[in-house]
Amino acid sequence: MTPRILSLALLLFTLPALAQPNNEIAVGYGRTMTSEVGDAPAIGLSYARFWSNGIAVRVGGTRSEKDFPDNAGDKMFGGYFAVAEYHLFRDRLFSPHIAGGLAYGVARVYLFHSDLTFEDNAYSATGIVGLDVNLTRNFAIGVDSSYMRFDPDLGDRHGSIADPITTLVSVKYRY
Repeated sequence: MTPRILSLALLLFTLPALAQPNNEIAVGYGRTMTSEVGDAPAIGLSYARFWSNGIAVRVGGTRSEKDFPDNAGDKMFGGYFAVAEYHLFRDRLFSPHIAGGLAYGVARVYLFHSDLTFEDNAYSATGIVGLDVNLTRNFAIGVDSSYMRFDPDLGDRHGSIADPITTLVSVKYRY
């Protein structure tokens, strides 16, 4: 085996190992602030596909739920989204990012005593800003804050402006 062929083979095997992973799964926990749900705990799950070092497409969803103080019912807000993301400095320790795209919001109010449910859903634009702290090549901790314009019709008594701001702290696995 000549040195050129050996060098070429070594280069072909090491280049993929040095490249950034193309896929990312994120699981997060945080809070959603809305006029409907108030300050409610939120969970989120998303998948991202990186097409280059800084450009990705992310799909996912979040869900928040909170009981009424007098245990008379509960309120739920959820959102599913598809966004295009731009990551600055993805290969460094701190990597800020920004995203924009389309979301599908779902809101529900359920009253236990009268067995009434008010539900509404709609498509809307969404925006996300965040910061990733890259722990290793495959793991990161991220803080993301998203906003969606959403005014559900949940009956006159319950208001109609949600406009949720969801902030999640996520564990991100890249492969």
